[in-house]
Amino acid sequence: MGYLLARSFRDARGEGVAQTKSALHSSDGRITFHSLVGKFFCTSVTLASGIPLGPEAPSVAVGAGIASILGRKLGLSPAKVRALIPVGAAAAIAAALNTPIAAVLFTLEAIIGDLNAPVLGSVVLASATGWMVLRLLLGDEPILHVPPYQLTHWVEFAAYTVLGVAGGIVSGTLIAATVWLRGRFNLLPPKTLWIQPLAGGLVVGAAGWAVPEALGVGYGHISDLLSGKMVIELAALLVLLKVLTVVVSSASGNAGGIFAPTLFIGAMLGGTVGGVAHYLLPGSTAPPGAYALVGMGALFAGVVRAPMTSIMLVFEVTRNYAIIVPLMIANHVSYIVSRKIHVEALY
Repeated sequence: MGYLLARSFRDARGEGVAQTKSALHSSDGRITFHSLVGKFFCTSVTLASGIPLGPEAPSVAVGAGIASILGRKLGLSPAKVRALIPVGAAAAIAAALNTPIAAVLFTLEAIIGDLNAPVLGSVVLASATGWMVLRLLLGDEPILHVPPYQLTHWVEFAAYTVLGVAGGIVSGTLIAATVWLRGRFNLLPPKTLWIQPLAGGLVVGAAGWAVPEALGVGYGHISDLLSGKMVIELAALLVLLKVLTVVVSSASGNAGGIFAPTLFIGAMLGGTVGGVAHYLLPGSTAPPGAYALVGMGALFAGVVRAPMTSIMLVFEVTRNYAIIVPLMIANHVSYIVSRKIHVEALY
């Protein structure tokens, strides 16, 4: 895959959201069919090999590419082609995550950067349509099956605040490490471009050999944590291993997104903090699974820098409203701390 990414599909390197934003702000909004095919194919094969990145962000690039191609085929003006890019992105992310409302918020927050964008109506319609097609093809099963949780005691707000601080530290560190390491890879001679993704494969392979749970996207392991089937020590170890493998895999140029690994790391971090809190105050705290849910949102808010999207994303993925206030607290604390560590967003 490193050879194909260097020789044939250079646009397919990375996660895809940055390329989508670049096309949105270019003069003609042009995304080529060649780029679309490369992103789809290279991401599919890379993720199938066990690289711990995700398919959601590349889906944004594919959806935006389809919109750009269709707009040009219909003879639309460059301005209207650019306006279609976030519409296609919203449809793709709604189907990729089964979260139509979060898809709208993500498109406005992370891609357009304006919650009052004039294409809001089109984005909403496209998101709903993409979600409807998903339901027709695959049904309405949520990504994660979550037991019912509720706030046990007011003292938990302190624990969720600590989780927000921890989430911000991990988020900021992940961004800073990825940007730094990507810069080191960019300093290497151009002739090494094809072999650079191998660094990610080697690190992931070594980690997966020692701890198989470190491989792949990991939604199944999140479900295990939510249902109490994972020990907290393993969750804590997976936080460290996933941060390491995701940073090296992404910075070295592998095709794949950071949505899924962000949710995974957040769940493991939340489960770890929740496990400690439950051990210290067993009668006043919820099980670790509740903290895992909040941790997912906290990491997403800190890494993607889209706090409103992260709240709605966790709610739609889990369909659990009971932890919405702790989620709001932890997400915004994580967002603030992450910006203090590294002011620029990963995108």
